[in-house]
Amino acid sequence: ADGAQGPQGKVGPAGADGAQGPQGKIGPQGEQGPQGKVGPAGADGADGADGADGADGAGSALLCFSTDQTIGTSGKYIGLGQQAGDHSSVGVILPFAFADSVVTSLVVKVSQGNTARTGQAWLYHDGPTDAGELISEECILNEADDPSGPIDSTTVCTAPALGGVDLRPFDSLSVFVKADSGSFEGATACVLLATDQTAP
Repeated sequence: ADGAQGPQGKVGPAGADGAQGPQGKIGPQGEQGPQGKVGPAGADGADGADGADGADGAGSALLCFSTDQTIGTSGKYIGLGQQAGDHSSVGVILPFAFADSVVTSLVVKVSQGNTARTGQAWLYHDGPTDAGELISEECILNEADDPSGPIDSTTVCTAPALGGVDLRPFDSLSVFVKADSGSFEGATACVLLATDQTAP
């Protein structure tokens, strides 16, 4: 026959760890963190190629000059605010953009003072001597159209340029003005310049 049950024995040592179970699913993505600081600027890139040249300019311009000094029967060349006895002393250089251009016409205005006077004017540019080279037709300064009426304080003339004159870079222009009697009290002259593209 079985005897009485004896007392329970002590707990034995723990067994070895079992194998690791499979990895769980990835949880939802967290919120985006704040933007980091801007880094330093990168090195400059290489220069680009030069652009193509623009189209040549085209158009016309006025070159004007004058004097407030009297001009008598011997005549004077006038330039920019002054006058002299030769072209070279007062010739006004062409605007740079209108080098290699042409002169189309000349306009001259003189102050007659209290007496109606007549005279002439011509356009000159650099020539073989200090007197310059004539490049316009004669500009005739007449008295008032109505001699019986009041005397006009000024009189104006216009004249076309002579053909076949080539204006080169750094050429200069002046206008020779003379009175037939007495003196003009001053004179203003304007020259119309045109590029080859717009010359008539």
